[in-house]
Amino acid sequence: KGIVLQHCDNKLLAAEGQFRRALELQPGSSDALRSYAWLALASGRLDQALQLAQRAVSLDPLNSWNFAAVGDVSWTAGRFAEAEAAYRTAVELGPTTAGLHALLANILLSTHKAAEAVAEAEREPDAKWRETVVPFALDAAGRKSDADRAIAVHELNYADDDPGGIAAFYACRHDTKRT
Repeated sequence: KGIVLQHCDNKLLAAEGQFRRALELQPGSSDALRSYAWLALASGRLDQALQLAQRAVSLDPLNSWNFAAVGDVSWTAGRFAEAEAAYRTAVELGPTTAGLHALLANILLSTHKAAEAVAEAEREPDAKWRETVVPFALDAAGRKSDADRAIAVHELNYADDDPGGIAAFYACRHDTKRT
């Protein structure tokens, strides 16, 4: 219920109440802790978000999304090495899980590891996630013509669903006309 209140209704206080109630009923629920961590992150409470995500990891260290939550909080907090380590663990635990390779590729881009980001982005098993991050990685790696082809594919497939992502690609290139 907290997830629906947060993501569908944008009722963060009500969502927080639901996450707290869920944890009262099941204090060992890593799912509730992880979801609450993402709420705290969205609310700008980074210390609380990190504590909640780390508790989720301690309760279920085999759940790749618990490590992704730690990565998300660490990245937002500017702790790039910690974020990279958390995303790498998430990928190790769930190598075929949609989105995890893309998250790792994004942090690699943030730390100027473009070649590694390309390789990681190309490992992403989910087509939409892959096609979202590959153009950025290729462009950062200096492979402009490959990036042009990749963004053209992304535009063809997802222009209606991801205009912001496409605009961000061109904004990173400082192409105001295409942005």
